Amino acid sequence: MKGWRVEGIELGLDNAIDFFLTLPEHRQLTASPDLQFWRKAALYSLSLVAAQQVVPTLRSDEDGLYARWQTEKSEPFASLVNCMPAACRAVVEQPDTAPTARYLLTEFVDNLADCVIRESAAALRLRESHTPGGIWLTALTSGNPKLALSRAQAEKLYNDWKQWAEQSLVAGNAAFRITFRVGAPPDPEGQWTLDYLLQATDDPSLLVQAEQIWKGEAVSYLRERFDNPQERLLAGLGFAARIFPPIEHSLR
Repeated sequence: MKGWRVEGIELGLDNAIDFFLTLPEHRQLTASPDLQFWRKAALYSLSLVAAQQVVPTLRSDEDGLYARWQTEKSEPFASLVNCMPAACRAVVEQPDTAPTARYLLTEFVDNLADCVIRESAAALRLRESHTPGGIWLTALTSGNPKLALSRAQAEKLYNDWKQWAEQSLVAGNAAFRITFRVGAPPDPEGQWTLDYLLQATDDPSLLVQAEQIWKGEAVSYLRERFDNPQERLLAGLGFAARIFPPIEHSLR
């Protein structure tokens, strides 16, 4: 295998968005498969923003806190991952160091959504606030994502946000979610059943039964995309039991 040099033009996200949106107007342009793919990914990201399927997040490193918008992936995400051309992952010196399609698409979709929201928020006239929450809001709606906070303020805000964000993960994460399936009895006089499962968020047809998880049959696969599947399923069912008490009895 030999490497080769390809001349190109580097575009910022804002210019890239404009470029992708104008592609359909140039009928004489035959776009390469990788370019067509990134256009589809860009339109998918914009659809998530339009549907308000985004959440504010915080990232922490040694330099401080950074605000970022993250998308809530929907069903088309899996099909996009599966159809990503190899050329999209080819800008590496060694093939085995190429990022996975899922990681690359996630970063692209989230970064593009973050850029679009910030551009849209530029016209807002927010009241200046010096509280940690207000500073976070400013960082989410301006060109500077870094939060100007003291170490103590940053640690408290990050811990508070993490606790808030973890509540939304009780029922799952970006890869899997806890779901229920009602089964009708073959006999009209028989008992109905309620099955507990994990369902892939990007491929609803992929279902893993709770029995498989308890026995550890699917744990090795799940752990790649869903940390601590047994504990997470039990915690989610416990949360659901607050709404539907019979679930608690079944867990015993």
